[in-house]
Amino acid sequence: MDDTTPEDLALRKAVRLDRYAEILAHVVHFGTDRTEEVVQRFGLSLER
Repeated sequence: MDDTTPEDLALRKAVRLDRYAEILAHVVHFGTDRTEEVVQRFGLSLER
């Protein structure tokens, strides 16, 4: 059973994979405790 909602699918498509990898690399570098700050610097929110 797939519980994926249309909203979940739209969010997954909001960021290209290469961009996601770049953001994730920054999160890993600066630490997960600063994730929200790092994501905001890329003009995104945690939800996005």
